[in-house]
Amino acid sequence: MPLELPEWQVRAYAARVHHAAQEMEEKVAGAAREEEQAAERIGFDKLAAMRGETPTSRLAPTPNHQADHARRWVFPKPYVLAHQTDMVEMARQIQNPTGEYHKAMGADLNREKSRRLIDAARGIAAEGEGTPTTVALPASQKNAHGATRFTQAKVLEARARLDTATGGERGTYGPYFIFYTAHDLRTLLKDPLVSSADYVTHGALMNGKPPSGYLGFEWRQTSLLPTLAGSPNQRFTIAWARMGLGYGRNTGGQITDIGPRRDLSMAEQIFIMDMFDYVRIDDALVVEIAISTDAAA
Repeated sequence: MPLELPEWQVRAYAARVHHAAQEMEEKVAGAAREEEQAAERIGFDKLAAMRGETPTSRLAPTPNHQADHARRWVFPKPYVLAHQTDMVEMARQIQNPTGEYHKAMGADLNREKSRRLIDAARGIAAEGEGTPTTVALPASQKNAHGATRFTQAKVLEARARLDTATGGERGTYGPYFIFYTAHDLRTLLKDPLVSSADYVTHGALMNGKPPSGYLGFEWRQTSLLPTLAGSPNQRFTIAWARMGLGYGRNTGGQITDIGPRRDLSMAEQIFIMDMFDYVRIDDALVVEIAISTDAAA
């Protein structure tokens, strides 16, 4: 590698750095149950609703109503991101870029958490002891695209499914969350039920986002929602209650280090490693919403 550096590298970081297409805010913070253990797999327990009975006689034998108990598992997967800056770069650059690289790497970790949460919500969950069985998201928890975009009607349908599962007790099952994209926002803001002061007291058009708590959801914007394989015009988003998803992190797998690499001519290395993943704990608390992006807005 030549020792000469391009002019842009010599001049880099002379002013405040602009980070392109980053997510400095963790979009899924607090959006799932959290368990941290130094373990290969982390369990999340689920207890089904119980129901008693009306006695029909005096001194009848005491009934035994067995509780339906299930456990789903997170298998934390590693995440690694590293960057090296050699000493020639460090000597010739006007400012030390290490802090900016660290910010950018943290932003990618935030995006990876969003990706893994979305995959877990829509994908296969591991359940049971021994060799776990796999559980797919039931068809009853999937809203068909219906040749329409992201509409208020779809949000209301997702809310109804979640309320049916929770009995409307959001205080017990945690807040409801929903992902949306910039294209979804454009569709929503065209709906007077969202943007008109006749229906809401919050200036959605002025703020450029759904009203806070609109329809009972915490709204999180992202650009990471998946499309249907082979059909890029069909996209999926998710709505969920906090207790419906679990975030498991292996506490022995987290490393954040900034220091010299003796095997790379003392290059300054920033290294981030973590071990985590998500699991869908309760199918009834997760709703997949299909969207047709080529439908009329």
